[in-house]
Amino acid sequence: MKKDNIGLHIVNMPLPEGCLARPGSALINPTSITLHCVGAYPNLAVTTLRYWWMTGSDGKGRCVSSHFIIKDNDCIQCLPTDEVAWHMGVKPESYSSIGIELLPENRKGMFSTQTLVTLKALVDTLPPLPIKRHFDWTGDSCPMYYTPAAGDGHGQERWEAMLTYLESGR
Repeated sequence: MKKDNIGLHIVNMPLPEGCLARPGSALINPTSITLHCVGAYPNLAVTTLRYWWMTGSDGKGRCVSSHFIIKDNDCIQCLPTDEVAWHMGVKPESYSSIGIELLPENRKGMFSTQTLVTLKALVDTLPPLPIKRHFDWTGDSCPMYYTPAAGDGHGQERWEAMLTYLESGR
């Protein structure tokens, strides 16, 4: 477990080598940090998502993963940051970015204040890379509440406010 000066606790729970969720390729000189939201599953635990990546609904697992999963105070590391995670699927962006999966506090996809505090603490421990959304790479509405697809006309504003917060002090 890692701990920094402000109380961030990262629980190291690496995905098993050889499972579909862990490609085993080196991530050399990442150029960004990419944020994702699992979707409208506010009751999901960080360990449940990790387990689903390993097993899937068919017991075989999925080619899906990220380096970290965060919800509220919980932060687990699923892969070392020098290894590729399938957070953008089997696409080039997975080979150039550190992926962070965030679990929402409600069905709209909003992140709790504590999730954002934990995310900020984690980002502050990572290399000072540009922070992107899945949306910025693909146009997919992820994390939806923080994209124009939010449906209320404020998703981009929320993203810009969150980005300003995350980049403060870096």
